Amino acid sequence: MFEVRIFNPFKGDMDTIATLAVSSENEAASRAEEFLFANGIKLGEIGAAGSDKRRTIIGLPDQESVATDSGGFWFVANHIYFIFKCIKEEMGLKVDSFVDLGCGPGNVLINARNLLGATRLTGVEIDPALVEQAKINTGSLNAEIIQADLLEWKPAVNDFDLVYAYDPIQDLAVREKFFARLASWLKDGQYVYYHRIVGEMPGWLELVAIPNYDIPCLYTFNRDKV
Repeated sequence: MFEVRIFNPFKGDMDTIATLAVSSENEAASRAEEFLFANGIKLGEIGAAGSDKRRTIIGLPDQESVATDSGGFWFVANHIYFIFKCIKEEMGLKVDSFVDLGCGPGNVLINARNLLGATRLTGVEIDPALVEQAKINTGSLNAEIIQADLLEWKPAVNDFDLVYAYDPIQDLAVREKFFARLASWLKDGQYVYYHRIVGEMPGWLELVAIPNYDIPCLYTFNRDKV
């Protein structure tokens, strides 16, 4: 027996709004998708009862397969679907060039193409196994996947419309070094999506309000405050 939980991603505590009992993972996928579209929602968590397996449904077949194969990354797309849609459709931000710092298997890069319309995609990842997986997952997108340490890497040319990072470094001392490196190459006024898990955000990242969303994650860089 499988259990499907549908939750509200606009709430910080992920309120569960529906629970569906199904007999197989395939049925879980189809039932969740039916519920989400019928109720005007685009995302749900599908988890096999008694296991750690996760599957994400966001209405994008290519992203769904990546999320399914990359167990543990399901929660990333949860916020991204709504925020990326809002950035493009409600805030009107044009994102053509996009970089993911700590890109893992590349699922966020796929979202950047599908939801933001970004055509120039770059991912930076230190783990060689994840680098190879990201190259496979984003092969059809012509993304550039770079194996590098974020404490040392900086782009040869910084022309990114949006710099993305899902708190790639959680050790606070190392994180400060990462922020110092990041501040050395960001451009004044550049948009930065940084989903914080630990520590405090530096003052040189100024918060940008996202309509109907209560978790701070979109900023602009202010060089005068570095």
